[in-house]
Amino acid sequence: MKLARLLLAALLVATVLSAGCVGLIRDTYKSLVSTPTPTSSLPITLTPIPINQAIERQYMFAEKLNSGLEHYNSGIMAMNRSRELADQHDWSNASIEIGMAKAYMEQARASFLDMKRYAFTADEANLSEKWNQTAYYEAKAFEFVNLSYQEDAYQSSRGDEANYIRYNYYVSQANYYLGLAKACKAEAEELERRTFIGQQGQVI
Repeated sequence: MKLARLLLAALLVATVLSAGCVGLIRDTYKSLVSTPTPTSSLPITLTPIPINQAIERQYMFAEKLNSGLEHYNSGIMAMNRSRELADQHDWSNASIEIGMAKAYMEQARASFLDMKRYAFTADEANLSEKWNQTAYYEAKAFEFVNLSYQEDAYQSSRGDEANYIRYNYYVSQANYYLGLAKACKAEAEELERRTFIGQQGQVI
């Protein structure tokens, strides 16, 4: 009788342990496997959002302007480096830097002129032309700056016989074109404020 009770108790323990293990395994399985979701009978397709032609035109106009300004600013920085080198009487490297500055301005002009392809209003077309003129005058100024460096280097080597008449002429011409560039830049910035670019972010 005692043996029968022991066997019955052993059977109950085995049953409880077995149920517990199955429960543990089943719960763990549930936590690892996500519940399947119903699938749609219709295929999911992604269609591009149509872009309004006016928005695309404005986008390209702004892209060309940004490209031109990037080249323009690189030209100004190269010019400033050339001046620092010239102050140190490093005429050779100063001439190289001002040559790079002029090349940047020519690249800026190409981008500014390309803006006109996407201009819609008179202000946008004029903005393209004013930035082109600004870069043109900067490039002309850099030509005379370069000549002034070369002349300064030559006259510096002559000692007491130095003659700076040509040097002063080159400097005056460089300043003349820089003045024209400054005036054109101010006009360009005023035009920009009247275009959609200047109106970005304004509350209507």
